[in-house]
Amino acid sequence: GGLQGILESWQSSLQANEEIVAASNIYLSPVSVSQVVATLLYTENARVAGCFNMSASDQFSYYQAAELLAECVGISAAKVGSEIISSSKVPEKFRPAQTVLNCSAIGKYLEQEMPSTESVLREAFCSK
Repeated sequence: GGLQGILESWQSSLQANEEIVAASNIYLSPVSVSQVVATLLYTENARVAGCFNMSASDQFSYYQAAELLAECVGISAAKVGSEIISSSKVPEKFRPAQTVLNCSAIGKYLEQEMPSTESVLREAFCSK
């Protein structure tokens, strides 16, 4: 279910040469599992305490993510349509305009910036 289910459905449809439609006004700023694990290991080993935000350094709309998925599976982006999701379909509280979190605290400890949404999605989509 959730985002993983949506992505799998899109991939199946694209591989069957079917068109998909993705929201142009719902955003994501994902982090990879490997980034989360590396951060957890670092904070445990360094005995760093506290609460930290994690997100990609920028955001993509679902439509941009779908276009990237199409590229990674070798299908024309022309198979990806966009739609604006209305409040009656998905209330605004479930589709924030800004999904990037302030990751400066964890970035300071890791001595690196959080990766871009594109790099996280490319790793997820194109490396399969």
